[in-house]
Amino acid sequence: RRTGTCVNFIAPGDPRSVGAVSSDRKLLFTVGGRNGQTALDVLLCMRDEHGSCPISVVRTYPETEVSGILAEIEVQIPKKELVYACARCGR
Repeated sequence: RRTGTCVNFIAPGDPRSVGAVSSDRKLLFTVGGRNGQTALDVLLCMRDEHGSCPISVVRTYPETEVSGILAEIEVQIPKKELVYACARCGR
């Protein structure tokens, strides 16, 4: 299922997630903007054949966050799978 929005929301002047990786060397993205909550909800509902979620929420931000960022997420799937999924979604 598509999220209907880009996952990596980058607020003007706030590139905190550009090229970000966790201490476990997993990719970090920010979710926010107009469809951010929908994207986050869809991603948190997704499960693979083992029942694993493709993301974990690392940090949440209050709705009053000036940048519009709702959360920072860590991608739990291998980078190759992420690139493939992003390429298919962008069609």
